[in-house]
Amino acid sequence: MIETVLLIGILFTVACKDEYLYDNSEPEWLGASIYDYLKSSENYTYYVRLIKEVEDYKQVLAKTGSKTLFVADDLAFEEFFKNNPWNVSGYDDLSYTQKKLILKFSMIDNAYLIETLSNYYNGTLQEGTALRRSTSVSILDSIPFESGDILPQGPYWNWYRNKGIHLLKDATSWPMVHFLEKSLKSAGIEDGDFSLITGVERNTNDAHIFSIKVKERDITCKNGYVHVLEKVLIPPANVAEYLKTNPNSRIFSDLLDRFCAPYYNASQTNAYNQIHPENPVDSIYEKIYFSDYLGRTRYPNGSLIRTDLLLPINPGINEYISSAAGSSMQSDMAAIFAPTNEAMTNYFETGSGVILKNRFGSWENTPDYIIMKLLNRHLRESFLETVPGRFEKLVDSNNSPIPIKPGDITGSYVGLNGVVYNTNKVYPPDDYISVYAPVLLSEETSVFNWAVTQNEFDLYLNSLKSTYSFFVPTDE
Repeated sequence: MIETVLLIGILFTVACKDEYLYDNSEPEWLGASIYDYLKSSENYTYYVRLIKEVEDYKQVLAKTGSKTLFVADDLAFEEFFKNNPWNVSGYDDLSYTQKKLILKFSMIDNAYLIETLSNYYNGTLQEGTALRRSTSVSILDSIPFESGDILPQGPYWNWYRNKGIHLLKDATSWPMVHFLEKSLKSAGIEDGDFSLITGVERNTNDAHIFSIKVKERDITCKNGYVHVLEKVLIPPANVAEYLKTNPNSRIFSDLLDRFCAPYYNASQTNAYNQIHPENPVDSIYEKIYFSDYLGRTRYPNGSLIRTDLLLPINPGINEYISSAAGSSMQSDMAAIFAPTNEAMTNYFETGSGVILKNRFGSWENTPDYIIMKLLNRHLRESFLETVPGRFEKLVDSNNSPIPIKPGDITGSYVGLNGVVYNTNKVYPPDDYISVYAPVLLSEETSVFNWAVTQNEFDLYLNSLKSTYSFFVPTDE
């Protein structure tokens, strides 16, 4: 019995002395906290000022959390102040909202090496397929007040035409788009495709956040990782808002914005007023597009929207998800072919769109159900299926080829939820050029047009590989 007690005591003594190496100290390779690392470096003074001035992020990045930061050094900020979309010429010109957006859009609320950014968990681990990831931006970080002169046309916007509106462009998170070696290979996106999509060149193993190259990666800190960008990262718009603000795509954007309305968002109104009790707002609205996928199928007054007036996608939702099996916000996004104003005008005035001009006189007078057929050809559900290397395989929802070529692209834009290809051509639907066109467009054949659409016979009449004689009685 004495021997047993003695043996237990010896084992207990040995166990007590067998301490873990890092119980009372941190490994030397772990480095400082993110904040201390940036503060100790002499070339991140602007970014350190952001951390100090925005909310309580000095405490967050100095002590707690597990973060990934994409920072810009002072030289990048100096270049940014020379030319930027916000028209600020120095740090002191930045508003508090702009400071929040720069800091929080460059931050992810988990620790990621560049190599692991392309992985995500969707029930199971998906390796090498992530293109997007949510940032730390809050929906309430930026709620613009829009004057009536810039609101879309349409009856549901008229009430706010004279008084303006607090309008969220979307009430979901603000993702960043990252182009990494693994995800590009997995998606079959070649370097030539990448150049046409982003406007910049890349080499093997390069990493880009949108079109900005990561020049230094995987700086290990005890509460996360720091990656250094060549330029200051500011949030881009989603694809719908880019089209609205791009002066070269106004015609196409105005057509698209026919199919949206402001919807009152009670939860965001209440949340904002709790955060800002000193300056509450009466109502916050959300701009939402009409779509049976991630959009709305009823107008703000509750009435049902006709199915032929629903877009195939909602181009205004930041957390866009393709309907393809297995898709997630991280793995894919939308794409839009957006003809320039010149292309739209040439098509309508002197191209095959003259049939529309002769019938309706202007784009503004062309009915919504006619315009929808045009938009359906230009709104693409999957970016991965719409990269330039796959243009020759593109078809619309009726399996009709879309004759786009890489040479048609005059520029491109990578937004929060997809890619816009600006094109010098319009890709009209077969409905405008088949034997169905005179029935669709005539004001004297509405009865027969109803019969065709009710029976989905337009699928047959639009087949350009077949020929028909089509005898159509007038309404009279």
